[in-house]
Amino acid sequence: MIKKLLTSALVLASLTGPAVSAEAPQTVGTFTASEKGFFANTFWLEGESGLILIDVQFLNSEASNLIAAIEKTGKKPSAVMITHPHPDHYNGLTTLTKRYGKLPVYATQATIDGIKATTEKKREFWLPTYGKDYPSTTIFPDQVLPEKGNVTIDGIEFVVDELGAGEASSITVFFQPQSQKLFVGDLSYPHMHPWLAEGRSNQWMGQLAYVLREYADTKVVYPGHGKAGSLKQLNNQLSYINTFQTLVRDRHASKGLTTDDKNTLNSKMKTMFPGYQLDGLIGWNSDAVATELATSEAH
Repeated sequence: MIKKLLTSALVLASLTGPAVSAEAPQTVGTFTASEKGFFANTFWLEGESGLILIDVQFLNSEASNLIAAIEKTGKKPSAVMITHPHPDHYNGLTTLTKRYGKLPVYATQATIDGIKATTEKKREFWLPTYGKDYPSTTIFPDQVLPEKGNVTIDGIEFVVDELGAGEASSITVFFQPQSQKLFVGDLSYPHMHPWLAEGRSNQWMGQLAYVLREYADTKVVYPGHGKAGSLKQLNNQLSYINTFQTLVRDRHASKGLTTDDKNTLNSKMKTMFPGYQLDGLIGWNSDAVATELATSEAH
C-alpha cells in the first residue's frame, strides 16, 4: 500500500506543480538538544506561510533554545508534526505556544492517545529531576493524521505511515516524496544507545525491516536523536538491537538478570559500540529486553 501511496504522490506532484518544486528541494533545518534533553532533534521545512516543525523538545530551556534557532531564520512556525508519544518530542509545545500562540499540531490518533495516557505519569517521574524546567502542562495535538496516507501541510506534501508500537506505544514516519527525505522519529538512534525499556525490541526490528523495504529510495533519513544520514543507519539499528538481544540471551535472561549480568552487559555494549552517547540507558533496557525475550521465547 505504501508503495502505491508513494507512486501516487510523485505522479500528483508532476501533474500539479507543487508549492516546493522537485528542482528546488527543501532544506531541512535542525536543532539538537543538549544531553539533559537527550540530544533530541527538531527538524523544520519551510512551507508556504512558515516553518513546519517535526518534534519539539523535552524541557522548557531546550524549547527556548529551539525558539532562538527558529527566529534566526526570520520565519515563524506554521505547524508542528509529532512522530510519537514520548515527552522529549512533544513537551516543547508548551513553550512554543507561549511564544507563538496556538499552532496546528499534527499526529496520528495512536500518538495522541499515547500522550494522553502517559503524560501525567511522565511529569510525576521527571519533575524531581528537572523541577521548573519540566513543563507544568501539556499541549495536545489537535489535528489527526491518517494512519497511512498522503497529506499536504502548509503546501508541503508528506506520506504518513503509522507503524504501531515499537520504541514507543506508537511511532509515525513522515516521507517527503519530492525530496525523498524520511523523518523517522525514534525508529533510529545513530551512534546512541536507544530506549529499549518498553520491551518491544522484536516489534522495533520488524518496523526497521518494513521501512527499509518500503522506503528503499530514501535519500536522507532524519532520526529523533543523532545525525541525519542514509538508510544504512536503519541497518545499523537492526544490528544494535540484535546484538543487545544476543547478549541478554547469553546471560540466561529466562532466569532474570543478576547485578553481575547487568554489569557485564553494560561493559560489553560500551566496548562493542564505542563512543555511543546515552549509555545510561543500557541499564534501563536490560531488564525490559530480558523480560520480553523470556516471555516471547517461552511460547
